Amino acid sequence: SIQKHVLSSTQRRNYKNDYSSGGGGYYDEEEEEFYKVVVPSSTTQWRTQAKLAVAPSSTWSRAQGCKLGLYERYSHNVLSIPDCAVHHPSINRAVEMIVEATKKVRTPAFTEDTGEGLLRYVQLQVELSTGKICLTL
Repeated sequence: SIQKHVLSSTQRRNYKNDYSSGGGGYYDEEEEEFYKVVVPSSTTQWRTQAKLAVAPSSTWSRAQGCKLGLYERYSHNVLSIPDCAVHHPSINRAVEMIVEATKKVRTPAFTEDTGEGLLRYVQLQVELSTGKICLTL
């Protein structure tokens, strides 16, 4: 089985302790370096791509526009995520502008119950050198 070839963190620790105490266990410094967890960059504003679901802001009026966000767990209820901490700032600004535009032109969001509506998903990508957005509707 694969388990006899793969060491858990506890087994690696035991081998390291055995090796350092002169017990002759196998221990490789390079492997220890391989298993270290390293956070490569900031944990905020790193996401440069987003595919967001679109839903009507109101069930009665198109004048309320659309809301953009992620599906709630185990459902198709869209949760708005204004000022998302992991999205690049350009994505947050673009989402805000799209929401305002859907109010202004009264864009109907796709509704699964009826199968009607024009806007179902929005995909945004940031060009890092300029901060410009590539928008796919």
